[in-house]
Amino acid sequence: MLSNDGSENNSNRLGIDDVINWKLNAELVVLSACLTGMGQKIEGEGLVNFAWAFHYAGAKRVIITLWIIDDNVAKEFMRKFYTDIKNGVSPVEALHNSQQMIRKKGERYANPFYWAPFIVHGKG
Repeated sequence: MLSNDGSENNSNRLGIDDVINWKLNAELVVLSACLTGMGQKIEGEGLVNFAWAFHYAGAKRVIITLWIIDDNVAKEFMRKFYTDIKNGVSPVEALHNSQQMIRKKGERYANPFYWAPFIVHGKG
């Protein structure tokens, strides 16, 4: 479980301080939970969030979410995303394909609330 909530009961939580101490050689990290792109502005660093921490640890790309996401949509979105990745599609194109799939589900899902919270942070 990822957390940067500052609560004292963090024994089962993974924080930004934990991640920055890792040594990764990852092409892609996907953080598909709600609000994974949120963070704190730190003087001299800019926005410090989990994407920043995973980049610092060595990830080339991190997919994050910018707001609270619908669980059912996220499940379909990620299923399509990972199917495309498995089939050799680039992460950026797979993300775009997943967004288009959700948008085409009907008028309700054309609202960016459903398809736009996922973004690629880092190497495009």
